[in-house]
Amino acid sequence: AGGMGFALRSFFNAKLTPGWKLIFNILNIEESIKDAHLVITGEGRVDGQSLSGKLLHGVINLTEKYNKKLWVFCGSNMLSDRELIDNGIDRIFSISDLEPNKERAILNAQKYLHKISLKAATFLNEI
Repeated sequence: AGGMGFALRSFFNAKLTPGWKLIFNILNIEESIKDAHLVITGEGRVDGQSLSGKLLHGVINLTEKYNKKLWVFCGSNMLSDRELIDNGIDRIFSISDLEPNKERAILNAQKYLHKISLKAATFLNEI
């Protein structure tokens, strides 16, 4: 990534590959998504960068390819409802909706993940 990737490509003719693609290939994630009824992923902060080459972007590509529902659990969501819909995210569950103070949210992450998981469970009958 970054400067190291550029140096390796420049001096050793290395091939640049997005990190998510490499990990997805190693773990055979595409096959898992293909067989899934629902895909749930997580991200610390969902924003424009999440949609341009990061892990979430890779998950979106595969859920769209196989027409799967995608739910995202995150610390904070910076995208509009329209951006979420346009990018194939069916539901987003954000800790910052419950605790806007970042330090408290991080300190009590387990508690808030549990709470947003319970909220997500109320939508399970939709899939």
